[in-house]
Amino acid sequence: MKMKSVAKHSWTVKDPGVQKDFDKLVGIVQQYLPQRKGMLLDNQQLAGILQEHRALSNIDFCIFGIIDYSTSLYIFLSDNVVYLDLEKDKAIELGMSYLGSAFHPQEIPVIIEKILPAALGFICSPNDAGHLKNAKATFTSRLRLQTGEYKWFIHQMTPLHNDEKNIPLLILKSMFEIQGIKSGNHLDLVLSCKNKAGIYSSIKEMRFPVPSGNALLSAREIEILQLISAGKASKEIAHDLKISINTVNNHRKNILRKQRSASMAAAIFNAAGDGQLTMVQ
Repeated sequence: MKMKSVAKHSWTVKDPGVQKDFDKLVGIVQQYLPQRKGMLLDNQQLAGILQEHRALSNIDFCIFGIIDYSTSLYIFLSDNVVYLDLEKDKAIELGMSYLGSAFHPQEIPVIIEKILPAALGFICSPNDAGHLKNAKATFTSRLRLQTGEYKWFIHQMTPLHNDEKNIPLLILKSMFEIQGIKSGNHLDLVLSCKNKAGIYSSIKEMRFPVPSGNALLSAREIEILQLISAGKASKEIAHDLKISINTVNNHRKNILRKQRSASMAAAIFNAAGDGQLTMVQ
């Protein structure tokens, strides 16, 4: 299972505004950590982690922030989080629970019950004080965009600071869009550690199937959704199928309801992810 490549996006953190956000993050980390009790990264270790994230953000679209796990709140979040169906002010105020609302409903139980416990259990290692500077957890999920459609993202979690029991307090979180690269409707989790050469290598890889919570589409609904995905308007579909435009519109409403989608684009993506629809090339 490979998750190194990341899809390009029209937004890029090479833009001055987003790069300025990353500079703010570095400043916050450098000022915030010395005030915390417990196990701290030294300057070299911290610089290495931040440099890795900066290098990734310079290449691809990236949403990033710092999570305080003692409060489940973000002490920093980049402005481009609004690319998702989220408001930055609410994200800062409400924390992880609010950002979690952008996950696909079918995936939330898997993420909460399986992925996050495994990821956090790996990042905090009571028997290895040096684990902090070497551990990283990476997983995939779908996130809801402002358009209402869901796209695949990689989430990368790197600990910055643990308490005396080696429980992570501050975690650097990055999210990269990988739509068009990720295949299948399962969630991947990769737990990694740096080797002696300073390169991350996989320690454990897990794959979690996601049960479909959407009602099955009828043969006619799939046929109509296929035509919509091919760019056909309702009037054209009615003509091709020899049915009324009202019938087409009723089918469209039923498709949105069954796919729990706010737009036809989202319904197409979700139906394709469920294996009910073959995308038109």
